[in-house]
Amino acid sequence: MAEIKVRLKERSYKIHIGLGIADKSGEIIESFTPHKILIITNPLVYKIAGKRVENSLKKKRLKFSTEIIPDGERYKTLATAKKLYDVMVREKIERDSLIIALGGGVIGDIAGFVAATYMRGIPFVQIPTTLLAQVDASIGGKVAVNHSAGKNLIGAFYQPKAVISDCEFLKTLNEKEYKNGLAEVIKTAAILDADFFSYIEKNLEKIMQRDEKCLFHMVKTSSYLKGKVVAEDEREGGRRAILNYGHTFGHGFEKLGNYRRFSHGETVMAGMILAVWLALQLKVCDKETAQRQEDLIRKVGLAKGIFDFDARDLIEAMERDKKKKAGKLRFILTNKIGSAIISDTAKRKDILSVLKKFTK
Repeated sequence: MAEIKVRLKERSYKIHIGLGIADKSGEIIESFTPHKILIITNPLVYKIAGKRVENSLKKKRLKFSTEIIPDGERYKTLATAKKLYDVMVREKIERDSLIIALGGGVIGDIAGFVAATYMRGIPFVQIPTTLLAQVDASIGGKVAVNHSAGKNLIGAFYQPKAVISDCEFLKTLNEKEYKNGLAEVIKTAAILDADFFSYIEKNLEKIMQRDEKCLFHMVKTSSYLKGKVVAEDEREGGRRAILNYGHTFGHGFEKLGNYRRFSHGETVMAGMILAVWLALQLKVCDKETAQRQEDLIRKVGLAKGIFDFDARDLIEAMERDKKKKAGKLRFILTNKIGSAIISDTAKRKDILSVLKKFTK
């Protein structure tokens, strides 16, 4: 078991990481002395993890109820939030109560959003069950619901009281969901830690087989690195933006695929390949930096057909992205393995030149 502290003064919290640690969730949550607890989860996660968490709460004689909501990004809406508010009123959830977000990134987003907004904010705890949620989505306090005009347009920065990451849950993921999380692990290593990147390269076979020691090391190291960046820049006013590595290109792929054809992790992996070759084109990095990243990502496995788009269509989709600043596309570029910069100097011809090497 490991504990990592995200240092945000009065909003500081611990990330608890281990194998089987979900069985100790009651012990961790008891320290917050909640009057009542509402667990928010989805049907699949409840089958895998629900009873374990409930039994842990029962052992500590904590009062709780469980609300199961439909699975999927399309339910991350204000309509679902309203239904949860109605449940919270009915269950007499008050300011000294606590929400548990039990699931992946979607559950963490919507449970965190209702916790942030109900009675102007009540405590919540993240128990992430996917690799992507454990290494990324559950850390940093970004909570939101979608709007018809775009993803995550209605939200807040609202930190949890704790994150409880049980690596055993990662063995239950299908291959696509597991690779989604690996995209974020590779991203974190590529921009923040050269030794961690080398570790992934050397241990990739065991990582793909979900070796327990590798799972623990990946979650622990990724959580520490992200927590450190969040502590430096909680609201993404500067350095935290480097965590968007691969996302400028990635969001273009997501849009062209109507947010259904490819998963977020698949688009980020393709986006990282394009971003590092753009860095080479702009003479920000050397060829070895670009080749090592592409080789590792291709070994993990790119989605079939991810580059089957017209280069001009992709750049137009990118130019509509909300991450633009002062009308310019911003890219996170690795200048070497384990280090990155934020740049808005890439010209359209440079971007098109890289896109045409990989797309139609």
